[in-house]
Amino acid sequence: MNLTDLLFQRYIKSHLPQLHETKFLVALSGGADSVALFHLCRKAQLQFEAAHVNYGLRGKESDDDQLFVQELCDANSITLHVLEAEPLLREQNPNNGIQEKARQIRYNWFEEILMNRKLSLVATAHHANDNAETVLFNLTRGSGFRGLSGIPQQENKRLRPLLPYAKSEILHYLQTNSFSYREDSSNSKKIYKRNKIRLDIIPQLEQVNNMAVKHINQITALAAQTQCLIEDITTNYREELQCQTESATLIDYKKLPSAYRQLLLYELLKPFALEQFAEDIIQERETESGKMFVGETYAVVLNNKNLVIEPLSDKIYPEQKLHPDSVFTVENQTYTFQLLDALSVISTDSKTACMDADKISFPLTLRSVQNGDRFKPLGMKKYKKVSDFLTDLKLDIFSKKRVRVIESNGEIIWLVGMRLSESVKVTDTSKRFLVIQPNH
Repeated sequence: MNLTDLLFQRYIKSHLPQLHETKFLVALSGGADSVALFHLCRKAQLQFEAAHVNYGLRGKESDDDQLFVQELCDANSITLHVLEAEPLLREQNPNNGIQEKARQIRYNWFEEILMNRKLSLVATAHHANDNAETVLFNLTRGSGFRGLSGIPQQENKRLRPLLPYAKSEILHYLQTNSFSYREDSSNSKKIYKRNKIRLDIIPQLEQVNNMAVKHINQITALAAQTQCLIEDITTNYREELQCQTESATLIDYKKLPSAYRQLLLYELLKPFALEQFAEDIIQERETESGKMFVGETYAVVLNNKNLVIEPLSDKIYPEQKLHPDSVFTVENQTYTFQLLDALSVISTDSKTACMDADKISFPLTLRSVQNGDRFKPLGMKKYKKVSDFLTDLKLDIFSKKRVRVIESNGEIIWLVGMRLSESVKVTDTSKRFLVIQPNH
């Protein structure tokens, strides 16, 4: 079915009635899609203003686009806002690609216009081919149902009235009505991944089936509903399987239903940006406890029962000076000091430290482990890196970050709750004793 003014008006009346109820902004590049949207909204007698961004990336061609858009709006008495964005592109994060920079500039500016002009929405000219392109692009990146859902028709203040229509329908509409538009030469360059999909892959799919774009869009609608269903199910399972400790999120792996374990785990890991590890976790979980998977901001560790998720923070606990009457806390355990002139029994509990008081000097220092820390573990003659000692204990990265040490005169004398230093051990000649023990 070809796109016509009447068809568009019927569609927005039933699906996007807010376009009749408020004044909005149309993103107008001058290309075929945005020009078609401009004329469709104009002929539907909708109240709107237009916005054009000149990035200056194509020299005279970019300036000619701006001139075309200005003349179009002037001829139809439509208010036009123009942003010359080339200077802003240079100020953007250099780690972002040019298209991402342009997108950030564009939408930030649109927000400013909406606020300053008291407009409620911005309408963009994304269409069915754009949606198919997005779905195929997401598939190549390993997307789940969320990625298969494609481009939403409405997203916050952004509306996409042309989403049901194919590119061919839009071009037919322009041709039938003799509406001119601008061609962006960069759209034909295959240096951009999306252009390769648009120019090569989608045309080949349409050779296999000329309804390929329509069918992909039908799948996106089903995928979006499937994703909503999955999220509802995940919410219920999250309450049953997930719990929070002071420092970590625990997922009871053994209770994950085997029939859809990977899908549910994918969704549970999504808030931590760890979902890409769902399949690997299932495979490794059966054979290797203690394996870690590290994302950008969180990591997940496998143990016998739970998946343990913690943020990858470089938290450094503040140093604390300790005196004989001090009380300090490590990992919710409170410790106290005792200075004794006699010691009947030396505790073998690793959480209690018994040391020669004459070999230390107050104040002691309680601090986090630092790079390069070394100490001489009790029973050993040579110094050992603290990091190597903790690795030998098979501690995961989270546990390592929580280890605290006590030092005297710049030398580590105790890994709190773990191992005393050989340099302060009690011997037959010891006369005074310092005992640091948990306060039960």
